[in-house]
Amino acid sequence: MVVPAGRSSQTTTWKLIKADHGCSYQAATFDRWGIAAIEGCVQGEPRGQYSVNGGNAYLVQLNSRHHVMVRLKLARGYNAGAIANDPRNGTVLISEYQGANQGIPVFNWVWAFDGHTLRTIRRFPNEDAPTVIAEPW
Repeated sequence: MVVPAGRSSQTTTWKLIKADHGCSYQAATFDRWGIAAIEGCVQGEPRGQYSVNGGNAYLVQLNSRHHVMVRLKLARGYNAGAIANDPRNGTVLISEYQGANQGIPVFNWVWAFDGHTLRTIRRFPNEDAPTVIAEPW
């Protein structure tokens, strides 16, 4: 949802940006290219697991008209995390906590995104709670 911050507004004027079918946006930040967002999906969930976003996860780069320019896969099973833009250099930092009980080893991830490429900074063993949140300093 994009809402004017400098004045009050009616909810009917707010701009809803729809995620892909079966997905929802979990977190977003404005960046040099428009909006970078984390999208969690039900597609890709382990059998018998039904959650809001226990399946595939993506970093989505939207342009200023809210059209998808880039869609890059994150770790499956996004449970929590954050996304933040560093206005000094344009790097977007993404952190992801993978939910437990997926039948695979799960981690806390930290990535950097430069508008085109997603680079893993580090992954940490999942200790059953979000322990790492990436923030620019």
